[in-house]
Amino acid sequence: MGALTKGIAFGGRTLVVRETGRHAPSDHGLVGVELLVMRDCPHAEAAGTVLARALTAEGLDPRFTVVLVDSVEEAQGHGFVGSPSFMLDGRDLFPSQGDVPALACRVYRTDRGLSGVPDEAELRMALKRALADQAARRG
Repeated sequence: MGALTKGIAFGGRTLVVRETGRHAPSDHGLVGVELLVMRDCPHAEAAGTVLARALTAEGLDPRFTVVLVDSVEEAQGHGFVGSPSFMLDGRDLFPSQGDVPALACRVYRTDRGLSGVPDEAELRMALKRALADQAARRG
């Protein structure tokens, strides 16, 4: 597990940032939500804001971990296909066929066209799908 650093601000909130390392499943029964970004991602703050709103709207704890992805090796280890990426317990909330891990900007289709951040409604739907899949796997 990589180093933890506190003090990264997203929309006036302080979040935990994991500089390196692979996803660590939650050991306390809570949902492990991560926002994976490259350094200086122009959409990181907006992504953090929409993620916190979506989590709150779904009745979940709005806290999440920001993971900085700095190398192609880290991108491959996380299945990171672009910044920002939203993960629930290590699974991409917006998986797509054919995407390969890379240090790149990610684009989301929204009702307003292409964007660097998904709409809150789309993120909420992705969270619901992922939580339902997670519950089905746990049986």
